[in-house]
Amino acid sequence: MARAAGNIPEYTPECAQAAIELRAYCETNFTIGESTSCRKSVTGESYRELCTTGFLTLAGALEQAKLHFDEYARNRSGALYWRIVPEFAYIQRPNTYGYYMRLLISVKPRKD
Repeated sequence: MARAAGNIPEYTPECAQAAIELRAYCETNFTIGESTSCRKSVTGESYRELCTTGFLTLAGALEQAKLHFDEYARNRSGALYWRIVPEFAYIQRPNTYGYYMRLLISVKPRKD
C-alpha cells in the first residue's frame, strides 16, 4: 500500500536533538548493557516498545516520552538495554510529532 504524500516521517535537526536529550535522560540512572539487533536482548528477554504519535509540539512529545519512560522504569533496576535508541519524527499530515524507542531494563545476567 502506498503512503499518502506528507505521511512520511521527517527527522529534523530538532527531532535529532530531542532524541539525544531523551537518551541522556533515560541513561542517567542505569548502567548501559550490550545492545542486540534481534528481538531478544542478551538476557534472553524481549524488549519493550515505548511509542506514540499525535503531539502538536516537539516539546510535548519529549515530555510525554520522559513520562512514558519513567512509568516503565519505575521499580526497575539493573541495566538498560537499547534495541532502538529514542527517535522523534515530525509527520506533516496531520502536523504532529511522535517518538519511538525499544528497550529493556533488567537485572538478569547475560544468557550465553
